Parts: sequence; structure tokens; C-alpha cells
Amino acid sequence: IKISGKTYPFGGACNRWYNLRTHIKVEEGDFNHVARYERIIFPLPAGPQEEKAVTARVIGINKSFMVNTYFALYRTFFENLGFRVVVPATAEQEGIDKKSAPFCYPAELAHGYFINLLKQDPDFLFLPQLKGDYVENGPDKGVSCPLSQGEPYYLAPAFKDHDVYSRIKASGRILNPVIDFSAGLSRAEEAFLEMADRLGAGRQRGITAFRRAVEEQTACANRLKETGTKALAAVEADPDSFGVVIFGR
Repeated sequence: IKISGKTYPFGGACNRWYNLRTHIKVEEGDFNHVARYERIIFPLPAGPQEEKAVTARVIGINKSFMVNTYFALYRTFFENLGFRVVVPATAEQEGIDKKSAPFCYPAELAHGYFINLLKQDPDFLFLPQLKGDYVENGPDKGVSCPLSQGEPYYLAPAFKDHDVYSRIKASGRILNPVIDFSAGLSRAEEAFLEMADRLGAGRQRGITAFRRAVEEQTACANRLKETGTKALAAVEADPDSFGVVIFGR
């Protein structure tokens, strides 16, 4: 729009341009709880990695679906077995283009993230079928979305000709456990102990690693609850403010 001969960008219902024109500064970090959730689930390293960690065997985990909930558990489990965990940095269109059929957006992202993960050349791939999700105060039996469960099965044919994927598969280093958290995290222990055996760590070390993983996942969930509680309290304390809740995976 033009005011007194000067052109101003106008965002309609969005107040971004209004804030710019009137020099109103907003501390976005105080309001972006989506970014805060991301930092809690995928924390950055506290400092330079130790030489032992850098030279450890690497397990790649795709940044898709329920990994955005259970990454703390997965990462802690494998790190306690002596592995270094990597995740993709970004979802690439090159990977999305490899999908063999129309998918929902999260499944498209799974393809896009996966090719970025393969470019990191991990020693192992962890591609679980998460059969059931844990819901606090919910039923003891749950079933995850079929497209979420099927991720390891449709990524396999989509990337079968990729050099890194072919090499990892040929060496038997793709971990495809069926995991069911619906009755509680501890009820899924056997699937993790079988992986510990397969990785050469042994069941006893696997038991210790899994228990520490459950503790870390619980602590992560508590941090998320605390953050959410503070956010709700801030909205309630200010009658002129409002909150927007985003549901999704």
C-alpha cells in the first residue's frame, strides 16, 4: 500500500510488516515453542566430541515420524552400547522424488531426510517399525499409523540402488526391529536386547543401556511438560495474549 507517496509492504491479517514499519521488536524465541520442542528432542552437542566418540561406529537414525518423540530413548540406548548416533540435517527434494507413490507429507519428508542420512555414510541404519505408541493414562494397546509403521518397507525399494544403502544392506547392518511402546516403555525391552545381541554388545549390557534410555526418555518428556506448563501459565497470566496449539507429527 502507499501512504503519502511511500510504499509499505502489507501482510493483511499478519502484523509482520506493521511491526517492521513501526519498529516494534518481538522476541520470537520467547514464543516459538515448536523450536524449543526441537531443541529438547534433538539437543546440540554441549562441546567438541571426544576422540573416542568420533571414531566410534556410527548408527544412522532417520528424522521422521515417531523419532521426533522417541529420539532421546534411541540415542541414549545406542550411545550406551558404544555407538555414535547421527540424524539427517535436512530433507532433500532428491530423496522426496524417489517416492514410489503419492504419500502424506510426513512420509515425503521421510524420503527427503533419508537420502541426507545416507550421504553421511553411517555404518548401521536403525529403521524400526513402531507398532504402538505410549499414551499416558491411555489404553494398554495402541496401533500407530500404517504409513508410519511401513517406513522401513517403502524406503527399502525406493533406495535399493543407492550405493550406501546397498552396502549397508549387503553387510546385514540394517536394524529393523518391531517395537511396541503402547503398554509402556519398559514392555518393549526385548526388542532392544535382541539388537544389543546383534550388535555384539550382549544382553547384559543391553539391559543397562535400555534402562538408562528409558530414564532419559522420561526426563525428556518431563522437560516438555514443564515447558508446556510454563507456556500455558504465561498465556493465562496475560488477558491480552492468546496461544496457538499446533498438532502434528
